[in-house]
Amino acid sequence: MSATSKFLEDYVSLACPLCERPVRVIRIYAPSQPGLKQVGVRHDDHVVIIKFDKYGVARDINAYPLVESAVYPQKTTIKCTRCNETVPILYESGLREYAVEHQDHFVIVFLIGKTHVTQTIDKVEPLRVPPRPNIITKIRREIGLKNLAMIMYYCILGEKKRIRVPAIIKEELENFLRKTFDRVPIILQEGALMNLGWCDEADYFWRKLLYVIGFSDKEAIMILKETVEMIKNMVSSLKRLLTRKGEAFVCSQIVYLREKDAKLYELIQKLLHLSCTSVETRE
Repeated sequence: MSATSKFLEDYVSLACPLCERPVRVIRIYAPSQPGLKQVGVRHDDHVVIIKFDKYGVARDINAYPLVESAVYPQKTTIKCTRCNETVPILYESGLREYAVEHQDHFVIVFLIGKTHVTQTIDKVEPLRVPPRPNIITKIRREIGLKNLAMIMYYCILGEKKRIRVPAIIKEELENFLRKTFDRVPIILQEGALMNLGWCDEADYFWRKLLYVIGFSDKEAIMILKETVEMIKNMVSSLKRLLTRKGEAFVCSQIVYLREKDAKLYELIQKLLHLSCTSVETRE
């Protein structure tokens, strides 16, 4: 099996943002135009909406409470633009977003003051299949999630660090790094796992890994790859500013990260070889 095929599943597995239980559906490919394709899945008392791109990657997931028409007194109703069935407009319910289920579609209702907007989304059936462990779960089982976060940290540093990992996971780990970084930036050797220690800057990757651990390989890899590219692009731009404007200016530009994500702030400083705290103290 090629490295690429290991990441191409025929279905998507995601964590529901409302109840955190898994949602599994057949992978869907949106047409090139007009963009993302949305589908809805009934998930007990709520509806999960998944957006796919043209490559079949799940780009976004949302969940809305499912409203049964009989539950609320219907002071206002409209007709569904697809099937002409009734859609309750529940201004007095306290809900601001909810879903109504029809035969083969859901109507998502957004209430804005005394006005409303609706959206019709195709319904698909969830898959009743046993979960397959994703690539991150497999690696975690052998070396632990924090060690994987440290390996990603060493990769983003760009150092040719040699790391020993168990033979059973070496190929999977190389595939993972190649997919995420477009290459294997470190040297992996077979052997007992060496003590990688821990540094605060790796916490950013640890949290990203926790976020995608329940996702399909394709979604997990895509999210992590985009995270790595975002960091690289940010560092590249800031390095140019550092040459032209100096440390104090760059520190003033990234200070917003300290409030938004302190660990990303620390990581960016490390990659730029900056100490913005000392710059702030001098000023």
